[in-house]
Parts: sequence; structure tokens; C-alpha cells
Amino acid sequence: MKRIFAYILLLFCYVPVFMAQSLSDARELYLNGKYAEALPVFESEYNAKPNDVSLNHWYGVCLYETGGNLDKAVECLTIASKRGIQDSFLYLGRIYTKQYKFSEAQAAFDDYESRLTKNTRSKKKDELEKERLALEKLDKDRAVLARLRRMATNVEDIQIIDS
Repeated sequence: MKRIFAYILLLFCYVPVFMAQSLSDARELYLNGKYAEALPVFESEYNAKPNDVSLNHWYGVCLYETGGNLDKAVECLTIASKRGIQDSFLYLGRIYTKQYKFSEAQAAFDDYESRLTKNTRSKKKDELEKERLALEKLDKDRAVLARLRRMATNVEDIQIIDS
């Protein structure tokens, strides 16, 4: 009887270790751009810990990148942005652009840029290069936003009367 209890106790001690490995593996997949493979792990971890800021960010980005539920992605990324995760503003801006929420997208992009360019004097050379590349991507996202905004404002209502 004591052996069975000991085995059960050891099993419960090792389960968190396996969960941690799967979360770290999912994070590696996320960093390598394999969002579809990382999504199920982040989803299960998110369901277990819905208030974890990093999980909210990772899960929201994976939902966006895989074309999943954008409303859930906005919810998760909003939580992450309120806690100061910089990239969540970029993804919120992209989602808002897709949803034709132009003022929210512009505000999210502005927040992202202000956080990105904060304290540029104390940054090292490689950090400045990453910042420059991020700003180039942001300029492309803003160009898409401007083009969609122009397209939406230049559309006229057409009334068709059929007799």
C-alpha cells in the first residue's frame, strides 16, 4: 500500500515537469514562427491560467497568426498590452486594421512606436538594428492602414432600383 502511495506521489511530482517542458517547447515553436504547432499548448495553458500575461500574449499572437478567433485574440492581447508587453500593441493594431477599426489601429501603432523608441540613447548597436527593422515593419503596417482607410472613405453608397 505504501508503494502505491509513493508511486502516485511521484507521478504528481513529475507531471508539472512535463507540463513545463511542453510550455517551453511551445515557446520555442512560437519564437521560430511555428504558431500552429504552439497554439494547442498555449490554449491548454491559457485555460489553466487565464490571468498569466505572457500566456495571454503568446496565445493571442498564435490566434492571429493562424487565423483563429480574432475576438479572443483581441481579448488576450488587450490584457497583455495593459501589462506593458510591447509587441501586443503591434498585433492589436494589425487586428484592428483587419476589422476596419482605423482609429484604434492608429492608437495601437502609436503606442507600439512610442514604446519601441523609448530610451534609444542607452541601447546597444544590435538593439538599435532590431529597432530599425521593427520600425520598417511598422511603416508597412501603417501603409496598409492608410490604404484601407482611403479605400473605405472613397466608397460611395449606390442605390439600385429594380422595377
